Amino acid sequence: MKRRPGGRLPGLLLGLLLALPVLGGGGPETTLVVVNGASPLSLAVANAYARLRQIPTRHLLFLEEIPSLDSIDTDLFLQRIWKPTRDYLKQAGLSGQIDTIAYSSDFPYDVDFKKQLRRLKAPKNRLLGRRASLTGLTYYALQLNATNPAYLRQNLYYRRNLSPNRCPPPKDIEKGDLALFEASREQHKSKQFRDAVSGFRQLTRRYPKNRFVWFDLARSLAALGQVDDALEALDRAVSNCWSDTAEMRRDPYLKPLRNHPAFRLLLERMQASYGPFEATRGFSSRYHWARKPTGDDRDRYILSTFLAWTGWQGNSLPEVLRYLASAAASDGSQPQGTVYLMENPNVRSRTRQPLFPATRRALKARGRQVEILSRRQPGQDGILPRNRDDVIGMVGGSQHFDWEASGSRLLPGAIAETLTSYGAHFRLRKQTKLTAHLRHGAAGSSGAVAEPYAMQEKFPLPLLHSYYADGVSLAEAFYQSLRYPYQLLIVGDPLAQPYARFAKVSLRRPDPATPWRGRVRLMPQVQSVEGHPVVRVELWVDGRQQASAAPGIPIDWDTTGFADGDHSLRLVAVEANPIQTRTGLRLQVRLDNRGRRIVLQNPPGTATWGEKITLGGTAAGAQEVVLSRGSLTLARVPVSDGSWRAVVPSERLGIGPVTLVARSHYPEGTGARAQLQLQITPPPPSPALPDDSQRQPGLRVTTIDTAGQREERVIDGLDKGSMKSLTGGGRYRQVEIEGVFRVDGSGFYELVFATRGRIEVEIDDRPLLDKSLGGKHPEGFGGISLQPGWHRLRIVLRPKGRLRFRYLISGATPAFELKDDRVGHLP
Repeated sequence: MKRRPGGRLPGLLLGLLLALPVLGGGGPETTLVVVNGASPLSLAVANAYARLRQIPTRHLLFLEEIPSLDSIDTDLFLQRIWKPTRDYLKQAGLSGQIDTIAYSSDFPYDVDFKKQLRRLKAPKNRLLGRRASLTGLTYYALQLNATNPAYLRQNLYYRRNLSPNRCPPPKDIEKGDLALFEASREQHKSKQFRDAVSGFRQLTRRYPKNRFVWFDLARSLAALGQVDDALEALDRAVSNCWSDTAEMRRDPYLKPLRNHPAFRLLLERMQASYGPFEATRGFSSRYHWARKPTGDDRDRYILSTFLAWTGWQGNSLPEVLRYLASAAASDGSQPQGTVYLMENPNVRSRTRQPLFPATRRALKARGRQVEILSRRQPGQDGILPRNRDDVIGMVGGSQHFDWEASGSRLLPGAIAETLTSYGAHFRLRKQTKLTAHLRHGAAGSSGAVAEPYAMQEKFPLPLLHSYYADGVSLAEAFYQSLRYPYQLLIVGDPLAQPYARFAKVSLRRPDPATPWRGRVRLMPQVQSVEGHPVVRVELWVDGRQQASAAPGIPIDWDTTGFADGDHSLRLVAVEANPIQTRTGLRLQVRLDNRGRRIVLQNPPGTATWGEKITLGGTAAGAQEVVLSRGSLTLARVPVSDGSWRAVVPSERLGIGPVTLVARSHYPEGTGARAQLQLQITPPPPSPALPDDSQRQPGLRVTTIDTAGQREERVIDGLDKGSMKSLTGGGRYRQVEIEGVFRVDGSGFYELVFATRGRIEVEIDDRPLLDKSLGGKHPEGFGGISLQPGWHRLRIVLRPKGRLRFRYLISGATPAFELKDDRVGHLP
């Protein structure tokens, strides 16, 4: 983690927020789940989450050709992710109704925007970096176009510090002066204090508002015993918003000043510079967050998180399902846990320590428990809470941590995150990743995808826990605590609301058990929580809002514009305050305006992944039946003599609970609709091989080059280093890899392969993948259930051009590499 002497990002849009109620607040009806349609794990995670959160079927978007193993650039983000998403929202009638985009697993976690900056001829700035997180870039997606690097702008949803003592970020030290700045710091380290003072004084004349320069000058002056001059320099640093009280108290060079009354007054001034902050707000993508109208979308956003990261250094599928279920179950539970603010001498902790007192005050004002932990307390280390079983929040600052060894327990709904350089840079094997928090029960966490240079603005304020305690969702708490969210990856359940206070919603009439027809008058009944009145009740049909009314006022719905048959209704009560907590009642109703019906005959309740699912029934008078699931059309079949039949590959649905929609189309227009619930179960696990004492290390490789020459060798595994002898070599007509590999857990595994050309994969003599891969970022997916132990592996590659090969195996256990003692071959 590197410190920087300035904090300004180029081209930032500065603006203020309107202190007005927003239009939203998070809920399943305002959430879109985006799925990698080729990935078995992405489908499984999305299926589980959609059932846990009752996500409308219309709100599932399945994308193809998503490069899960690679970083992508902004052009590819637009082409394969954002434009298809935007187009689907428009086509499905969801434009302006989606506040949150939740990505399932197997999406790229970072986006390289270097190419776009080069096109714009933007000046180089190391603080800016060149990579954004996928969630951060999605947050700015409404603003994004080919000529506008909107993700560099300030987040206007961020809750500002309203202290009269606040000031803007200091001007960056220009490239020509950086050498002087670094030389002066080196002179200070070498105890050449007079030379250091001379250099820092030159810089204060050029950068009179740079608090970092004034603070460094004060340290060198104090080292020379020039107390009055040092206090004057500190006063200038504080006047320009130096606010790190912990560093001032701890710095050994400032020790001679600590008992001086002026020093204590400076500390008091610094503490007073934090707060009050803007009040907690619910979020809406329709809301314009700027104080002054912009006439465009430059002040509109979309919340975004990953539901899971299951790639390298990620979570297993069972871990993901556990923390998502725990987060959903925590809603409204009002957990009596403690937020722990971890204090240690590392810059990763010091960066946010100045905000700890303000965070403690804010949480205590809300009646919540909060504690600052450091090495000064017996049994604590300032890294993680030790032997505490009530962790509902954790603000960390260390590059390595171990929840297992801490003896502490994260409560359902907890947010735990750590400020460090590479908490979400999963290709780097440095630092403990954010997925460790999720593994041990957190509902959500975050991490940087690129070096953030210890900029507090790129990480959530500790105050996110006070916003969370006010009842907003996890995603809302994160984004209103982030000034510059573009490099932070947020992973977890965006809708978790453990501190929300939900109303009770019921329907007095009509009876949903009987068919409805014509113009229907709905009489919702709402029992609000004391002190939390409801402002309106919304009617949503099949994932789209149709109407709203004040509490106690009936809602009229003309059903004649909808197909006969099954429909999903939601009555959503919206709280009358700036947070606007949403409470939903979900109902299934059947419409009967034209006497049309689509009937599913003997539908299967369950199916095994890998099977073909046969569905059929009747649809009298219809021309065709279309089976779909969200954006995915599964089958389009003709109706013959009133009957229809369709076959759906279960792999396209994924493991877990799924809802299918069957629509019958008629020559006269509006048709009929039916819904089907299915449970897709994993296939039986392939048995492990008997233990074989003849097993030899490594995998056997047979290559045939373009001249027909055959060569055999043994490599240590499929990792990059072991494969280098192949990928760095000549051109091959065919490469065959044979051997055995070991898995440690029983369950379903996904294998991803990236190569160009033909690839065939067999495990235990069962075909897993047989496909030609090409284009940009080509990937092939396969899935299989395995028992713990050893299994046969055979891969045949027929490369197109020079051999390129990467892979990933994950699922029942976190991702692991096929190398060393995990692989072998039989003689």
